[in-house]
Amino acid sequence: GWTMSDSLLNPGRARICSPMF
Repeated sequence: GWTMSDSLLNPGRARICSPMF
């Protein structure tokens, strides 16, 4: 996922997917 919620569940992916995280 690329949403803020995913960042909480998967911080590893959030860093690569989401620019903010």
